[in-house]
Amino acid sequence: MSKKYVGLIGDSMDIQDLDYILNDDNWKINFIENKYLLSSSFLDSINSEYEILLKAKQFLDILNGAAKAIYNNHIYITANTVYTINEQNKLQGTAFMSGKSTGRSRFRATLTIESNEKVSENKYQKWIDKAKTDSNVREILHYFNNQDWWNLYKIYEIIRKDLKKSGMSNLVSKNEISRFTRTANDNKIIGEKARHATYDNESHNNPMDINSARKFILDYFEKWIELKE
Repeated sequence: MSKKYVGLIGDSMDIQDLDYILNDDNWKINFIENKYLLSSSFLDSINSEYEILLKAKQFLDILNGAAKAIYNNHIYITANTVYTINEQNKLQGTAFMSGKSTGRSRFRATLTIESNEKVSENKYQKWIDKAKTDSNVREILHYFNNQDWWNLYKIYEIIRKDLKKSGMSNLVSKNEISRFTRTANDNKIIGEKARHATYDNESHNNPMDINSARKFILDYFEKWIELKE
């Protein structure tokens, strides 16, 4: 069974975001022949290159969502090529699509891809582990990839429904929930980004801006997922 690698497309800093939160025995980000590559024992057991790419992209969607929840300026990392090592000990790949990334400069105090150091008991890895078995967590991490008002509200609804099903009370104050939901629904406050074209109720006297809403939903999510330990 040959080792399989999937080529990653994107800025190196965004790939470092993924490497920082990844502390998984079965998945690893490698740097070989000046390429960033994702590998996994799960991928090694698959014969179809298309299926390998599909499984890698499914995992990357979860991983990107976790990174985007932490770093709002994270840009989605995708994949396009499946590689093996040939007889000359060189990468040999099959490309399925092309991708283009744009370089940009930013400072971030995170681990670099070359570092062997990993965060022990990484809480973000726990999110990823939960997503492997819990469809609610998996769906939420997907929605974190695009944190507009609509997707933030979807995350809120998933958590709210799960809490009701478990017979648990809300994890955040009713006032903060009201601020979030009424802002998200109110076209008089956020215009066409609102969930409703018209909003007949009175606008909240202290609405949230989008950054406050993202912070609120992340806090709600973290408190909720701790219950699943």
